[in-house]
Amino acid sequence: MKIYFYTSGCKVNQYETQVLIEQFGPDTFTENIHEADTCIINSCTVTHNADADCRQAVRKCLRENPAARIIVTGCSAVSSADEISKLSPRVIICPNKKEIAKILAIPVEHKKTDTITSFHKHSRAFVKIQDGCDAFCSYCIVPHVRSTIWSKPKETVMQEIEVLVKNGYTGIVLCGIRLGKYNEGGFKLVNLIKSLLGKFNSIKIYFSSFEILEINSELLDLMANSQQFERHFHIPLQSGDDEILKKMKRPYTTAQFEQQLTRIYAKLPDVKITSDVIVGFPGETVEQFNNTLEFVKHNKFSKLHVFRYSPRKGTPASLLPGRIDPSETKRRAKLLLNF
Repeated sequence: MKIYFYTSGCKVNQYETQVLIEQFGPDTFTENIHEADTCIINSCTVTHNADADCRQAVRKCLRENPAARIIVTGCSAVSSADEISKLSPRVIICPNKKEIAKILAIPVEHKKTDTITSFHKHSRAFVKIQDGCDAFCSYCIVPHVRSTIWSKPKETVMQEIEVLVKNGYTGIVLCGIRLGKYNEGGFKLVNLIKSLLGKFNSIKIYFSSFEILEINSELLDLMANSQQFERHFHIPLQSGDDEILKKMKRPYTTAQFEQQLTRIYAKLPDVKITSDVIVGFPGETVEQFNNTLEFVKHNKFSKLHVFRYSPRKGTPASLLPGRIDPSETKRRAKLLLNF
């Protein structure tokens, strides 16, 4: 059996694909779509474009390998199952990745636990330590498809990283849907990081992303006193206007966000901070957008990822009035990207 993988989306998705590759065995993995018996698409649903990317990947597999089974897993398999199923009778929807082995008739005893020993085509290893989000921001579909909060046990994390280090990986990227929510029976992220620093003195620790209010003084002190951290945070802002933040159901004001940034820079003067911003949120006025533009200019992010708002069915924001014209949304995105 030969399996071709296509993965889109976040670091957690990329990690979960690597888990599947290792569970099914290196002899089954192929990068040649034409020789595959099965194509597995690990999808993302964070935006309309992500869903479109999933459908495009399905069509490519259908077109380029007329004999292969096509299994769609990941977040789009939850949010858009009906739409994807209509593409072909050959498409199998499997939201639960643990069920894929049954579909492929891979014996359970041959499967490993959900850990990895390497990371295909990466010099750094992503290690998923957390899953799930319960924030339910008004625009976001993710809590609807990954609502269960889960944290990987400390010993499993330590053993996984120990194997990766033995296999030559010195860069470890800790990742999760809400990384700052890591809490395994009262054992929190800072506790886990202390354990990692105590055992592995040669690794460099990277983080996927943090919510601004989840970066505490203890974490900053650890980073300030060790060279084992990459001096970088990715912290989504989403808007620099308080009214829009409130409509988005974000749990902070612009003043709180800026205050946290000041604390971070005070502890880590050389830190690089990147961020996400959504433009064209329903009802966003020119004045409110200009507030975001000024906030971004003032706070000098190292890099900005700008997303044009796309309504996600089932989210409160999709029902809000005041949809912004696409040409205006595009104009605002361009202004932010060129700030």
